Amino acid sequence: MEATDDLASYRLQKRIHELEAENARYQKNQNLARKCEFRIAGAILLVIWAVITLIAYPSYSVSPRASVLMMVGIGALFVGAVTLFLNTERFISQPAAEDLNLSSVIVVDELLRDLRVKNRGVYLPSSMTDTAVKALIPLRREYEVPSKVHLGEERAFLIDLATPAQEACCLSRSATTCLRTRAAT
Repeated sequence: MEATDDLASYRLQKRIHELEAENARYQKNQNLARKCEFRIAGAILLVIWAVITLIAYPSYSVSPRASVLMMVGIGALFVGAVTLFLNTERFISQPAAEDLNLSSVIVVDELLRDLRVKNRGVYLPSSMTDTAVKALIPLRREYEVPSKVHLGEERAFLIDLATPAQEACCLSRSATTCLRTRAAT
């Protein structure tokens, strides 16, 4: 019996290792493709700058339209150079960015756990809230969605409402990532 358990455990560990290697390979390919997209966009903007400069420079001092074209060209040069040469991955590594995002997810998860909230979140589009996209985590199993007036307020906890079934935690769009992570666990 132990031999079959050891074999199953070995196969599972081997499969996990294969999936981790495949995931790393896909992330590397995705990062290369993303960098290539930025470089292509930057190169296109630099070409636009060159074309505008060639068209506008000869008549720069004569025509006011040429000065506008030169300003557009300078803007294209700046944005193209920034897009071509600067990349956020050079300044913030992916693991550091993931850790920053994960810390806020952990804080919200611990807060909900301390409040003993076990219900799943309800997605509320901006048409229901008259503000941004929000997620509603009801405090009771049997719940009612509060009115637009209450959902439009910038409050994290909707308590002391007319109906106790409407009481909930209300998270804005930036915190809905927490719900996805919490629902997966």
